[in-house]
Amino acid sequence: MKFFSSLFLLFALTSSLFATQTKTTMYRIIITKTKNKENLPLIYEDLRKQGIKQYVNKKNAEYYIYSQEFTSKSKAQQYLQRVKRRFPSAKILQKNLTKNNPLTKTKLSIGLNAALAAIDANEMKYGYEGGFTLRYNFNKNIFTSLDLTYSKIDSFKLYNSYVAINYLFDSNIFIGMKGGYSILDVTNFSQSKTYLAGGNIGYKYPINNDFDLMFQYSLLYGEHILQYSQSDELKINYFHSLSLIINYNIY
Repeated sequence: MKFFSSLFLLFALTSSLFATQTKTTMYRIIITKTKNKENLPLIYEDLRKQGIKQYVNKKNAEYYIYSQEFTSKSKAQQYLQRVKRRFPSAKILQKNLTKNNPLTKTKLSIGLNAALAAIDANEMKYGYEGGFTLRYNFNKNIFTSLDLTYSKIDSFKLYNSYVAINYLFDSNIFIGMKGGYSILDVTNFSQSKTYLAGGNIGYKYPINNDFDLMFQYSLLYGEHILQYSQSDELKINYFHSLSLIINYNIY
């Protein structure tokens, strides 16, 4: 348990480090605006042919079309020259923001998960975990995720699936509840199956428009039972993981 406590402390210190990001300057192009919603498909097609990502924001009765965000003004200016061929009134907007408050809001993401894992099987046993995650953001604070993972811990193989609902604070720290299902495979024993329930705490670190990292500690409770004999059995109740998740933002 001391080993896992040390890892959790390292995770907490890392999260604190990322949470103190300094401000940076981001740039994006306001391409055009229109009052007619029917014009949006034509504008979209125009920009798609130029390879320019675009975002629409409705303000009052008008639709404003923006480009993706850029970390350097020179890159934004390159895109501006292309946009101006079709939209001569386009201009660059500049905004100071912190890494934990990105301009672009993402709805759906897919990710890869790599983790240190541990189970409480009379004594703590340690191993590794890997898997996939699908995340959906309902709004800037609430998101849910579906996770499929495989863990190899000593002679134990665990196949877990679970759903989580999380609350993301303005500091980009999040907490959540999890529920799911677990299958345990051990050589010379029948499969054990159990439901899982628990929670997690973590930190989300946006990298750019397309990617973000998540550092996450999870604790789940279930009841896997391995029967050695009529009077001798092994119960596995607690499942720990310390994860690094890299997500790709689909839209």
